[in-house]
Amino acid sequence: MTTMRRLRARSARIMAAVAFILCVLTVQPASALLLNTCKLFNNGTWFPAKARVDVWITNVNSADPLLATNLSQADFGTAVTRALYIWNESGGTNIKLRYRGVTSLLAIDGAVVISGDRTSPLTNPPTCAAGPAFTYPEFFAQFPSSWRRGFLVVNKFYHPPSNPSSCTQAVWQVVESSPFCPGCIDLVGALVHEFGHVIYNMDHPTLPAGTDCEDIGQQSVMKGGARRLSNWDMEIAQRRYGVRSSSGQILKTRMATGTSWRTPSRATNTTSATPLFRMGSLSQVSSIRVLSWVQGGTSPSNGGAGSTYGTAQYIGGFQGQQGWASGDLLGRPPAIASKPDSSVVPETMVVYERSIGGSYYTNENGTICYRRSTNHGFTFSTETCLTAEYTRQYGLTVTYDGWSDSFLIGYLRNDNRVMIITVPATGSSTLPFTTLLAASSYYAPSIACVGLPGGCIIAYSGIDANSVLTWTWGGVGASGQFAVSTTYTQGIVLMDTPSIVWVGTDSTFRLAQTSANNAIYSYKLPPGTNTWVGTGDIYNSPLSQISTGVLGTRNFSPDPFRPEAWFLKFW
Repeated sequence: MTTMRRLRARSARIMAAVAFILCVLTVQPASALLLNTCKLFNNGTWFPAKARVDVWITNVNSADPLLATNLSQADFGTAVTRALYIWNESGGTNIKLRYRGVTSLLAIDGAVVISGDRTSPLTNPPTCAAGPAFTYPEFFAQFPSSWRRGFLVVNKFYHPPSNPSSCTQAVWQVVESSPFCPGCIDLVGALVHEFGHVIYNMDHPTLPAGTDCEDIGQQSVMKGGARRLSNWDMEIAQRRYGVRSSSGQILKTRMATGTSWRTPSRATNTTSATPLFRMGSLSQVSSIRVLSWVQGGTSPSNGGAGSTYGTAQYIGGFQGQQGWASGDLLGRPPAIASKPDSSVVPETMVVYERSIGGSYYTNENGTICYRRSTNHGFTFSTETCLTAEYTRQYGLTVTYDGWSDSFLIGYLRNDNRVMIITVPATGSSTLPFTTLLAASSYYAPSIACVGLPGGCIIAYSGIDANSVLTWTWGGVGASGQFAVSTTYTQGIVLMDTPSIVWVGTDSTFRLAQTSANNAIYSYKLPPGTNTWVGTGDIYNSPLSQISTGVLGTRNFSPDPFRPEAWFLKFW
């Protein structure tokens, strides 16, 4: 008996859950209220809340996933890191997942070990798996309430759902889709799906209505190998481990020198804020900082995926904090932008997503809405929704462009295309316009502008194996359309929407990006160059659970307009 077969037999003898990727089914939306929890075993969790769960890949020859997938160590590791990041950043739970690298073991207590099965159907006896990937949670009789090991297996040969009697070789890749590889399997999406089984105790939501795991119409990652968590996925995960907003902290820091950042500190009087997801962006050059966040409850029963948006002024502490109930919001990060203090009409805009059809369970797309403030965010106007503009999950950003006197909203269309909406500021002569760019991305773009013709940069993650940093120069014309001039790429791997801001004191753009939920890296683009250079870590702690940082500049004595960073740290 091979090592893998012994492993499977042992898992089955104790208590194993076997789950594999299924075809995505098309169903009609049902209930707008999630009552069932769609679990594999009872309604339990594998780990305690606030646990750090390690994920490894084994290099045991007979079970090496690199040999089963024909991928390199770098690509496989990137896929694992990205899949864990998706659950960490979007899941909103009090649990932290960490990729730890390679192990010579097949199982580690308190961890998940990824292995591979490359048994050929031509061997004797032949082996062909029912699906391209499986998971095996394992329990021990002496610790009936504690989960100890998780096995995740990627297969080289499997029975395709379209022809279950045949045996085909899985062709694995680390990009979401590719016209050059029809029928290929996205490893990131497959891992996101399998982690839902082995870590969050989630089953396939494809059962008839009225059952314990009925399909309510969400495009859940548990229905297929998708990369985007739906609100359905998030709420179930939060039911398992609790909502992390109850332990969230808002941290801030500023640059101390041109190459270093000060030690982050908790923003004064922010203990009443319980942010669930990262912030989308900060208000720009201003003496008053305006913050925005998704408010999460201490229990997911009130809409754990995010049910309230909050905003507040910050002048050494929260002032004028407000929130508005919004049970049909998608629960994605809102974004803030402001005109400079010297403007004739100071104006701040908060932009967010509202679900289509009144329920955030039945659609992964949202309508883009915004509110304006003329008193630095103390109060906001009534809501305006751009009913013709829809955005996918993973947020949006907004910035102010002084050249066109307009706000620029960046988001992704349903097909991953990068979109820019021009919304004229109050009294502006620029026309409203929605620009479709040629670029595609996994995450919403970030925008910053100099205030000159063609002086805006749009930064986003490229559609490739590593999702490297891509940025486009351009600007807004009188018609409101955003015109692109030049596009560049650089080998900086992005896990999410980067944050970008213009710093007028030294005529540089600054960029921040987060890696593996424990480090925020800072870069600048010097004048006249096309290469980002590092300016020191904003924050770096392997044991932390942090969210994507956002940058801004603030007119703050004694060193005005020095870059600052704000981010969320959980427990």
